[in-house]
Amino acid sequence: MTHRRNSVLHFLKSFQVTSCVILGLALQSSAQVYNYNHLGYTNPEVFAASLSNTELSNFIRVTHLNNFPISNSMSDADISIGKSLGSGLYGIGVGYRRVSFGSDDKYQSISLSGAYRTAILAKIIVRMGASYKLNRDRSKSSRFGYYTSTAMGTEILARTSNNANLNVSFSDRGHKYIIAGGIMNLALPTFSSPADSIFPTYSFAQIGKGVRRMGGRDELTLTYQQEKSGTNTKPYHSLYINYDWAGKPIDRNLTVKVAIRAGYLINRWVQISPRLALVGQKYAIWLSSDHALRSKSDPRPYKTSITIGLHFKLPK
Repeated sequence: MTHRRNSVLHFLKSFQVTSCVILGLALQSSAQVYNYNHLGYTNPEVFAASLSNTELSNFIRVTHLNNFPISNSMSDADISIGKSLGSGLYGIGVGYRRVSFGSDDKYQSISLSGAYRTAILAKIIVRMGASYKLNRDRSKSSRFGYYTSTAMGTEILARTSNNANLNVSFSDRGHKYIIAGGIMNLALPTFSSPADSIFPTYSFAQIGKGVRRMGGRDELTLTYQQEKSGTNTKPYHSLYINYDWAGKPIDRNLTVKVAIRAGYLINRWVQISPRLALVGQKYAIWLSSDHALRSKSDPRPYKTSITIGLHFKLPK
């Protein structure tokens, strides 16, 4: 009886800690608008190439983001599943996301992702990934952007669209060093032109050191991101650093991790986004927040957002 009570108390204590950690890891999430969070390797829609890595795949993840202005708050909820197959030779993933900007503008997205792995000279691992996304929006002919939607009409319309993400990564066999890049929201033939898309198109390049999924070593990545939206011929640029500390073990099965993202965001703001996470052997819980500092180009920074998340590791 005493042993059972101690086990329950240990579980509750672990859940408390893990909840804090998972809240921090959730900042890894992204949507059809890909500025909200770090372009990490934990989302099959964002970085499908990682699905061919047994260390970075095999998971179920649930996240929720919300920012809290007085009115028209933005919320973003998603669930994704990733699985490597054939000893990591290839992988598949699926995801569902629902985003709302107040009462009028909202969209849903379903994604199907795949990845393939090969090697160059038996030393450099090449991973290639692609995601197909089917989108359904209900809005005033809006274009969606960073925590905002811009109405181009007065009548609320319901529309269906699709686009794709393509990405590739080069790493050593231990996945300790990585160079990656990709294109997101690539317009497919259903659009008459990229200007008709309700979502921006992005391209990115990233270099990193120590990249792993659920701890074990420090992670440091530098990311450059470019955004093009509608008929705007001038792209927006973002450059930021993301640092994940390997963590401090609480016991044999639980580790506390902290991380931070900081940089210059879409030609406007200095962004600072801390994260706190609890990581177990089979799961993680995190909490994160996103903050902007005022800049001369835009003295009204966006409202702070909070993200919480849960990550469950599946058997290989």
